[in-house]
Amino acid sequence: MTLRGDAELTCQLIDSLEFEYKYTSGVLSFAPNEQITSKQEEEIINRFEQVAFAGLQPDQYNILWVKHTHAGHHELHFVTPRVELSTGKSLNIRPPGKLVQKHFDDFRSEINAKYGLADPTDPNRTRNMKTPDHTLKIAAETIRNGDKPLGDVHVMIDTIMSQRAIQGLIGCHEDLVTQVKELGFEIPRTGSDYITVCEPESGKRWRLKGALYARDYSVSRTIEKSDSARERDYSKPDKAAAQRFTQRLEGHITARAEYHQNRYPQPERKYGMESIQKPNTLAVDHRIEPLLGIFSGSWLTMSYYGEQIIQMQGSAKKLDREGAKIQFSQCGEDRTLCIRINKKKGVFGEKSDWMIPEGY
Repeated sequence: MTLRGDAELTCQLIDSLEFEYKYTSGVLSFAPNEQITSKQEEEIINRFEQVAFAGLQPDQYNILWVKHTHAGHHELHFVTPRVELSTGKSLNIRPPGKLVQKHFDDFRSEINAKYGLADPTDPNRTRNMKTPDHTLKIAAETIRNGDKPLGDVHVMIDTIMSQRAIQGLIGCHEDLVTQVKELGFEIPRTGSDYITVCEPESGKRWRLKGALYARDYSVSRTIEKSDSARERDYSKPDKAAAQRFTQRLEGHITARAEYHQNRYPQPERKYGMESIQKPNTLAVDHRIEPLLGIFSGSWLTMSYYGEQIIQMQGSAKKLDREGAKIQFSQCGEDRTLCIRINKKKGVFGEKSDWMIPEGY
């Protein structure tokens, strides 16, 4: 079920891009038996877009939201073309790095606290989701045999070590190294905040990074984190906890908005029409382009962005079927708006700048 966006438009935008990576997709998944109302869906989607597209106006990006419930729980799937519509520049809402991951972790925690939803940081959930040691050993044996394990070995090791730290079985960095080796792995390299784990027979390697794997790790860090988590009742909405995450998230949004506004500067917008032309008098050469327009007499300058083009004139294919003629695109290194000209018709008058578009 489509909740927001235009599937046809989103597909056209993605297909029109010449970037190596054309889109970003993901899913907001809720626990089984959690009932998410339409109002909550809208609020959650709005908040996600505030984080992902911080500082951008709705006509600067495109995103499609679809609801799925067939898996036995509520899911909100999204896909967004990796382009900022007014400039045509690449737009990546999830660049690599721990900082951006922290933004979305805080978004998740804010939403879970606000609505009292299941939270992966809930200590009770952690205790109920333990990974047995033998599961990891089976995965390691599978790797040694040259096959692909059923699970992610990196995640398995991290889960087991985190569980042991919470149980008080890991008191320092040396304890961690010893216990990883007892599981049948080697540690060929360590850093200030990471260790590299190696399966000795296959040579497969994984890097585990974070406070638990730091050289100066101490058990007090785990105790403080565990005690802090127990202070919350994760079974119901927690306004105070939600507010703490909101404050952090607003800081992320401000910083990201500044980056977006510097990368995609916007001219002062002016709106107006001197005369209205029929919708079927223009096309976009089968491409969704970042276009803007003011209709002025018989001369036309476009100023509508991706989604507005579809809303006002229909899709490019539909325009073609209806006899569209003027073809728009972007030309040159600066991606300037341009149209296809019928050179055979020549120009009007001597030294005239007026020419007839292709198709007339």
